[in-house]
Amino acid sequence: MKMQELSYNEVFEAIAYNPATGEFTWRLDASKNVKKGTAAGTLKNSRHRSTGQVKSYLYIRYRDQEMVGSRIAWLLHYGVWPDRSVMFVDKNTTNLKIENLKLSEFTTKKISPDGLVSRKISREKQRQYSLKRYYGLSLNDYAEMYRLQNGVCGICKCQEVEKDRHGNVRVLAVDHCHKTGSVRELLCYSCNSMLGQAKDKIEVLLAGADYIRRHRVGE
Repeated sequence: MKMQELSYNEVFEAIAYNPATGEFTWRLDASKNVKKGTAAGTLKNSRHRSTGQVKSYLYIRYRDQEMVGSRIAWLLHYGVWPDRSVMFVDKNTTNLKIENLKLSEFTTKKISPDGLVSRKISREKQRQYSLKRYYGLSLNDYAEMYRLQNGVCGICKCQEVEKDRHGNVRVLAVDHCHKTGSVRELLCYSCNSMLGQAKDKIEVLLAGADYIRRHRVGE
């Protein structure tokens, strides 16, 4: 069962936030080892499933709830929990100054009849949001790339057949250069994973092709 979010007063009595610096401190002794006046929160790394990028986010645990620092900042500055995801203007997820925080385009907050809060946007909105945020593409941009590639992978020239955890056939993935961030082409799950596992190293991919040639039997 999901827990209800703490109220503004409950958070305010325990955590102080400096909007100019983005720093959090404890207003009280939060636990045996966490004392009043000390810095609040712990940075945790998170890897994005599509891009592979690893970013750090601040989390603060209080009353058995682990809360995201950016959401707490929004609450303590504006007096209400944000009704959607909190984004970072400069893309730096550790910069929690209030001037660096903004709300995402899509509303995600839903309150069930029993008062519990859940956060979910439609799959289409999620896709639209991810395309724009991580690749700078609109749905129309993606559609045009798909059309130019005739709906097939840029490497194996096959249609996508891999299914996601819901049993739906995946869409072709947007492949990009991890060094420059530039978008390349659309790839199927297998080919995109192949490049990712090889870390885009040409010598590894060529060695793999040579390995297959050496061990090809009866062809």
